[in-house]
Amino acid sequence: SEEFEVTSAVFEALNSAFVTRNALTEASGAAFEASIRVFEASNTVFEVISIAF
Repeated sequence: SEEFEVTSAVFEALNSAFVTRNALTEASGAAFEASIRVFEASNTVFEVISIAF
């Protein structure tokens, strides 16, 4: 029936939106982790410099 087709189209759209949102969440999580690693690395460099001088 037509109603069923509309309903399944809506569900498919919601599903793909959810998948996209999950991918974006994972990507931003990875970017956040990377920035933490960069911050830790620069901290380490700063400590080494302050010990050296």
